[in-house]
Amino acid sequence: MHLYYRTPRKPPLRNTIARLGWRIDSRGSGGYVVAAQSELPHGIYRVADEHAPIPLPRWLTQMLAPPPSPLIPRRFTPISHPDAYIETALSNQSARVRAARTGTRHRAVLLAANSLGRLVGAGLLDHDHAHTVLLSAAQIHVGVDGFTQAEADRTISDGLTYAAHRTAPASTGRR
Repeated sequence: MHLYYRTPRKPPLRNTIARLGWRIDSRGSGGYVVAAQSELPHGIYRVADEHAPIPLPRWLTQMLAPPPSPLIPRRFTPISHPDAYIETALSNQSARVRAARTGTRHRAVLLAANSLGRLVGAGLLDHDHAHTVLLSAAQIHVGVDGFTQAEADRTISDGLTYAAHRTAPASTGRR
């Protein structure tokens, strides 16, 4: 079934796949649909309602609008540490986060946080420093495909805390 609406001039709406729900696609600028009277193997498409299309409801326009462009920071938090090994780890994990793609982003952020969390647990890296560096790297993703600052912060915190607790030396109970 196809539903036709008149779209607003702004924002420009493009094609979407499943943004509104499972098996619900939209066609906007640059898209096409199989129109009425088209013949397909399963039958002929027909017009069920002769009325002219109504304007697309505002709430649908908002859901179909492209996400805002990410705010790319002019510079990242400086990655500096007196220990060259730790500085390299911060740099590598920061690069891992920045290079992550939609669909793998959560996992990449979590793995980076886990990696640095082991250094935190071993007492080689300050938790806040690691968190700040990773959060700065994640800023490139905020606003892209629904990724939020809160998701980045939560994922980094969870990864750092989990790995730090698993790595921290166990108390022997001796004095």
